[in-house]
Parts: sequence; structure tokens; C-alpha cells
Amino acid sequence: MAKIKLTKTELKAQTDALKRFQRFLPMLQLKKQQLQSEIAGIVAKAEATSARERAVRADLDRWVGLFATDESLIAGLVRVKGVHTGMANVAGVAIPTKHGPGVVREEPPAGHAYRARMKGGNEKTQ
Repeated sequence: MAKIKLTKTELKAQTDALKRFQRFLPMLQLKKQQLQSEIAGIVAKAEATSARERAVRADLDRWVGLFATDESLIAGLVRVKGVHTGMANVAGVAIPTKHGPGVVREEPPAGHAYRARMKGGNEKTQ
């Protein structure tokens, strides 16, 4: 702890600092509570999104075997273009936000395994 001088001017400076601290402490505590509640809300949303993703993946796991037996069949069909971001103001503090990925669906190239499989599949049905 810092050593404090025992003079009248130091006493006045310390008294003023205490008054300032007591004046601004409630506002800082309120900001802290707002930020903590915002963080808790974001964590809850992230957990809900993760749970929804796990449920969708579990549901898709039953069907993946029907559509593809190799990752090379689906590689190149979808790619992430970017992540949409923005800024939000919470309790006077700018917080970066993420709105989701930008996904692009692409046609497979001519020699892609997906096209070869689809061509082979169509020939069998005709």
C-alpha cells in the first residue's frame, strides 16, 4: 500500500478522492451488472445454438450415409464466404457482435466426385 503523507493538503486530497469514489461507484457497479447480464444472455444464446446444432447434426447423421460415403463428395459444394459482424452498445460500452456466417452454395466442378456419382446414379435409373 502506498505511504500517505500526514498533512492537511494530503488529507484534503484523500477526502476528495473518497467523495469521488463514493459518487461514481454506484454507476460503475450498475455498468458492471449490465455487462454481466449481457454476457450471461450471450452465453445462454450460444449454448442454445450449440444444442440446436448438436440436435440437427444428430438428426443428419442418420441421413448422411444415404447421400455420401466420402467427404470428397461434399467438399467444394458449400463454403463459408465470411462472418457478418457488427457493434452493439451495452451500458455505454461498444461490444462486437457476430450475426452468423455467410454461406455460399457452389456448383461442383466438372470432375468433382459429386457430379460423377450423380451421373452414375442417373445412368442406373434410366
